[in-house]
Amino acid sequence: MLEKNADLEKLTQEERENKKKKQKVEDSSDMIDNYKIQSEIKIKIPQDLQQILFEDYENISNNKLVSLPASKSMKEILDDYTNCKLEKKFDKNIITEIVEGIKDYFDTAISCRLLYNAEKNQHTELMKNSNKKPNEIYGIVHFLRLLAKMGELLSYTFWDEVCIKQLVFYIEDVIMYLNEQKSSLFTSKMYESQSQR
Repeated sequence: MLEKNADLEKLTQEERENKKKKQKVEDSSDMIDNYKIQSEIKIKIPQDLQQILFEDYENISNNKLVSLPASKSMKEILDDYTNCKLEKKFDKNIITEIVEGIKDYFDTAISCRLLYNAEKNQHTELMKNSNKKPNEIYGIVHFLRLLAKMGELLSYTFWDEVCIKQLVFYIEDVIMYLNEQKSSLFTSKMYESQSQR
């Protein structure tokens, strides 16, 4: 009798564990479905910056890599942007939060979303030999790649529409700043032939 109760208790415990596992799978399936529900968020990139992205692709296709560390890092560019906005009396807390969020996104996305295959060895070597964050090493080209992908990346968040609209406003403001500064930020000397390395 005790054996039967123990077997019954064991069975019900196994059933409970199986239900928990099944629930976790269903919950993760719901989460994946929710990710697919939100359509890609549109972020406007001016034609001049789109052309720079196209030229970047052409350079990589022709065995040229961006010279790293960049002469002006993404962090420095965002510091300049922050200073510019603070001079125009933008809210310091909001600007700081946006800029820090962009840097975090960049540091997370660089190795898995922003590099061409030809650049992955360069990235591995750089990160192995440096105690700096990627946003302190990479510059305008990789930053622009991130901004071009931000709509796709943001579509995987669970933020409400108001929050997304506010974030898109600031991201597009950063893009407009880069567009205004493009002549000083983008040069043909940013690339080097892989044979020169």
